Amino acid sequence: MKDRRYRGRCPHNDLLDGTFAYFVEKEAEIRGLIAELEGLDDGNRKKVEKYLDSFFKDITTPKAKDRKFTSKCV
Repeated sequence: MKDRRYRGRCPHNDLLDGTFAYFVEKEAEIRGLIAELEGLDDGNRKKVEKYLDSFFKDITTPKAKDRKFTSKCV
């Protein structure tokens, strides 16, 4: 699986926490949509779930947030 690349503007880093909070708030809804999505076979569903696991870990872990987002801005 390829890594996500954040290419946000450094002056907007102060908006990241609010954006991450929004995604965390919607996590159950997002996961529910994936679970209910017709036409997605079990193998691909597991890949999407794994991607989401990684994404939510990255946006809720301070060290990962800094390493993958705030320090990668342009």
